[in-house]
Amino acid sequence: MRNSIRPEFILSSSALRAKATAEKVNDYLHLPPACLSFREEFYEAFLNTWIDGIKHLPKEINNVLCVGHNPVISGLASEFSKQPIDLPPSGFALFESDSVSWPEFDNHLRQINLALNAS
Repeated sequence: MRNSIRPEFILSSSALRAKATAEKVNDYLHLPPACLSFREEFYEAFLNTWIDGIKHLPKEINNVLCVGHNPVISGLASEFSKQPIDLPPSGFALFESDSVSWPEFDNHLRQINLALNAS
């Protein structure tokens, strides 16, 4: 992963394990509390709920980390990559968009990294 890419915002399900994971990541990132968003609607959500959440991020945010559970988080990575991705626990996929606004981010995506085992 590129050293220059650092999440500025964490968008997470409010599920206990997702929240604990997001908080653990933030122990390293040291983002202010306003840059963490735990959403009840992401718990057992459909892909469109996550995509809508991303599309409504503040325009000042350039990088976001999405934290959730399978099968929806693998579905999100699969939707973005246009290929099947089965993320294991602690796995991640990194995508980059040339879009200048969150409402259009998914029209300009390209995958730049996939880690099937983050340990």
